[in-house]
Amino acid sequence: LSEDATVRLALIGAGPYESNLRERAGSLGIKEQVIFAGSMPRSELMSVYPSADIFVSPSISETQGLAVCEALSAGLPCVAVNGGGVPECLQSGVDSFLTPNDSNAFADSVIKLLRDKNLRSQMAAAALNNSARFSMSEMAANFIEFYRSVIENHKIGAK
Repeated sequence: LSEDATVRLALIGAGPYESNLRERAGSLGIKEQVIFAGSMPRSELMSVYPSADIFVSPSISETQGLAVCEALSAGLPCVAVNGGGVPECLQSGVDSFLTPNDSNAFADSVIKLLRDKNLRSQMAAAALNNSARFSMSEMAANFIEFYRSVIENHKIGAK
């Protein structure tokens, strides 16, 4: 981050480590490059995604990956830790990089996307395309098919 003064990191949300992160940004000399946006209402947050080049999620406990799905629908390639529900949303190497829970591997993937505009563009297009899997109509069709299979299996088991 400090190598390229044009790079900005926007941290959305709030938590118990914010003051530590602010101090760390200062000690690393990147205080001006890190934006602490705090918590945002969803309506406001949806207007922030299009201003980004990539989306990163270092969380190891994300259960549903909703923010990741939102990022995909904004055409953002993602870098995320391979844990929780996030891997079910992403296609590593296509629209994202899924990394082990290792800060160096995570940082390497972020840097790779930041430095390679062609890769970032390819992954952005794939992200937008792959986000269709999470549209309301697609999710409704999946639920209907799931319930049909449950009903059919119940009928077979009842015989």
